[in-house]
Amino acid sequence: MDQMVVWTTAQAPVAPHYPKAGRGRRPRQLGTMLRIYLRQQCLSRSDLKAEDMLDDSASIRRFARINLLSDTVPDETTTCRICYSLVALR
Repeated sequence: MDQMVVWTTAQAPVAPHYPKAGRGRRPRQLGTMLRIYLRQQCLSRSDLKAEDMLDDSASIRRFARINLLSDTVPDETTTCRICYSLVALR
């Protein structure tokens, strides 16, 4: 998928609708969340199953660019937020 998707181009239309840092939890990197979302859609996983998928699979964490030494796996609510950002594009 890395060879097929130009990530900077894919992020451009979503970025204005993606949550910004401020009050509340600091949002995850948009690129990471798009990678998780696309993998989730390719494998037909719910938000909860996407969280389990990231917990269980080192290759999917590597694809999403999540390093467990410095990051945590996004929870179900966090993976759901990217959906809201994409719905805003319609």
